[in-house]
Amino acid sequence: MVTHSTLRPPRDMPESLVGYLNLTSAVLALISGAVVLGMLKGTRAHIRAGRSYLACMIAVNISALAIYRITGEFGAFHALALISLGSVLAGFLVARYGGHGWIFGHAFIMLWSYVGIVAAAVSEAATHFLHWPSSVGVVGASVAVFVAGGLLVHTRGARAASRIAGIRNPSESDGVSQAAGD
Repeated sequence: MVTHSTLRPPRDMPESLVGYLNLTSAVLALISGAVVLGMLKGTRAHIRAGRSYLACMIAVNISALAIYRITGEFGAFHALALISLGSVLAGFLVARYGGHGWIFGHAFIMLWSYVGIVAAAVSEAATHFLHWPSSVGVVGASVAVFVAGGLLVHTRGARAASRIAGIRNPSESDGVSQAAGD
């Protein structure tokens, strides 16, 4: 009989395929996300790079759902992986199918998605390389990244999305994308 515990990957994740998949896809997500952030939006290159980021984020989150070495059961990191997976898929679907205010929705969702993967990377680095205690490394590092990222998303992100949508001041808009012809 197959039980939940027999479906779990080995506890020694650095030595396992799932652990390597998670690490590799996370690094590639960080790189492809940075590329997307630095390029002109709305171009074919942006779409290709964005799809690469999407694929990496899907791989990161699905592989994270298969890692049980920390607690041996479904935990907070699994819940965060589900939230991240839902967010990145929502960001893609908003861009794919458009609609009212889609540029702002896509921009904010994807920017927050990138903040999340950066927070995860910083907390991993703090706990594994700097050997900080988990409470400081995971919680402290993540909170610091989310605060700094939130400031950037809500200041620079709004301005960038407004330029793309053809709106001078985001407060003048009701979120309608003039560039998309809404």
